[in-house]
Amino acid sequence: MTFGESSEQGLTRGRNFYHTGLGIALTAPKGWKIRNSPDAVMLLDANADAGLLLKAVPPNAGGTHEEIIRNLFQPDQDQVQRYALSGLAATHFIGVRTDEQGRTQNIETAIVTGPKNLHYALAYASKSPQALTNARSGLCAAEGSFRALTAADRKAVQPWTLHVVKAPAGGLRDLAQSTPLSDYPEQQLRLLNGFYGGGEAKAGSLVKTV
Repeated sequence: MTFGESSEQGLTRGRNFYHTGLGIALTAPKGWKIRNSPDAVMLLDANADAGLLLKAVPPNAGGTHEEIIRNLFQPDQDQVQRYALSGLAATHFIGVRTDEQGRTQNIETAIVTGPKNLHYALAYASKSPQALTNARSGLCAAEGSFRALTAADRKAVQPWTLHVVKAPAGGLRDLAQSTPLSDYPEQQLRLLNGFYGGGEAKAGSLVKTV
């Protein structure tokens, strides 16, 4: 039985996010977290004050980066920088737009053409201008990590599965040493086996592990 995220939604492994179906990968800066939801992936700084939002661009948004920027963001003014991102065509866009209430909004996004000629938006988001400034180096690093899956990436992407095994003499604590779970592995195994509130699996008894 598969445990955790599915390959269809993308897999988080440590600081890396992989999507085998789309053929893309992304790496979070050290100390940042990855939040994977059905419609977007967010790389958040340590305080969750700023982050990089990865979303697929709708096919009807346009066929070129210029069309996508114009149709999605409708900027009043902008500056663009075209460059190669891990060999992929990319455009970094900084602009200003006015909403329906007449308020101005700053926008900063990279548009990238990935494998299969699909387009992606890497949007800079923050709670305040100062938070954006503080996180800028991390945001740039996160943007720069976007890539087509490499051979090493594909080797690293293996779905986690549940197995039933005999508990070792050291119980779930020993079993936690061999699981790929990186965030509180012993606690997660205790939750899976009904020992989160206390108690211990007897040596030789059948337990679930990842």
